[in-house]
Amino acid sequence: MWDELHHQGDVGEATYAIVPYLAEHLLHSVEFDLQLLAFVAIVEYERHRNKNPPIPAVLVNGYNWAIETILTKTLQLTPDNWNSDVMRYYAALVATWKQLPVMSAAYQELDETEAREFLVRFYDDESWRHDCCHKEAE
Repeated sequence: MWDELHHQGDVGEATYAIVPYLAEHLLHSVEFDLQLLAFVAIVEYERHRNKNPPIPAVLVNGYNWAIETILTKTLQLTPDNWNSDVMRYYAALVATWKQLPVMSAAYQELDETEAREFLVRFYDDESWRHDCCHKEAE
């Protein structure tokens, strides 16, 4: 699906048309599919770039429903099912959905290790290399 519906940043009407079917699949799945979330986050990001066509009017309602459904279903994951990749693509999807493409690109491109390295350099603070945010209660 990735290769056929998203090729080097190009997305089109068929790509937009598949998104509601992916949301429907997610609604009926027992397990959460990270690849589905990542694909939709990238489609939503790329549709605003590279002279990709707009969503045809006939697909807009279904596409919007799908994005909202995917976001809602992801929020329903138990804490044990959330990891840095789920957070990364969820945040990327929300950022593009809310018209913040630069933030979306950053979320998509920076994994946990790269984000830590950025924070070490930005704050000039080596503590970002470690799990600094989950200190045990004293």
